[in-house]
Amino acid sequence: MRELTRAFKRGARYGLIVAVSTVVLSVIVAAMAVAGPTPVYAEQPPPVASATLDASVAITPAPAVVSDPLPLDRAFTLSIGRWDDSNDAVEPGAPRPVSVAPVVAKAAPRAAVAPRIVPAGELYERLASVFPENPERAYTVVMCESSGNAAANTGNGYYGMWQFDLATWQSVGGSGLPSDASVDEQIMRARMLYERRGWQPWECA
Repeated sequence: MRELTRAFKRGARYGLIVAVSTVVLSVIVAAMAVAGPTPVYAEQPPPVASATLDASVAITPAPAVVSDPLPLDRAFTLSIGRWDDSNDAVEPGAPRPVSVAPVVAKAAPRAAVAPRIVPAGELYERLASVFPENPERAYTVVMCESSGNAAANTGNGYYGMWQFDLATWQSVGGSGLPSDASVDEQIMRARMLYERRGWQPWECA
C-alpha cells in the first residue's frame, strides 16, 4: 500500500510537469502565430546609384574614331623636323639659319642695238653701184629684210641689213657678226652671194 501511494505521487508529479510544459509550449506557439513569421535578413548588395533618364532625350553613341596610320616617310620627316626645332646644339642667342629660295640665274636682256640706217637716197645709190642691173629689187630686199638697218640683230640667228646667217656670211668670206660689218661690206658680201645663187637666198626678193 505504501508502494502504491509512492508510485501515485511520482506519477502525479510527472503529470504536472508535462501539463506545465504543454501550457508553456502552447503559449509560445500562440505568440508566434500572432507575431507572424520571423523575417530572414539576407545579406544585400550595396546600393547602386541610378540616374534618372529623360525618355525624350535620344542618346546616340559616339562614333568610333579611327585614325589613319601615318606613312613612315612622313613620320620620319616630321620627327626630323621636330628634332631640328629643338636642337640643343645651337648656341643660345645664336641666330637660327634662315632658308633662302635658290637663286635661278636669268639671261640678261639683249641690249638694244642702235640702228644704222642709211638715208633712202644714199642707200639706193650705194645699191645701184653694186647691183646696176636691178637696184630697185636690191633696195626692195634690203627694206623687206631689215628696214635698211645695217645693225639688225634680233637674236633669231640672222644679222645685218641682208639678214645673213653666220654660215652663209662666212661662206662669202665674212668674219665676226654681219651686223658689226660696215654698210659697204654687207652690200659687197650680198653681191658675192648673188653671183653664186641669184636672189634665191632672200625670201623677200
